[in-house]
Amino acid sequence: MKELRKMMSAHLKKIVLVMLDRNKKNLYPVIKDYLYSEYGIISQFMLYNENPK
Repeated sequence: MKELRKMMSAHLKKIVLVMLDRNKKNLYPVIKDYLYSEYGIISQFMLYNENPK
């Protein structure tokens, strides 16, 4: 979250695209809520496999 805070304070954004490893998809609601409640920014998430089989 520290890196996210730093990025968000540097620029005025309207939408954010977040790519999450499927193994970390539990972070989705935390990040989604943070972006909207702190900055009023909508976000879109994409899940990927870091180590595909």
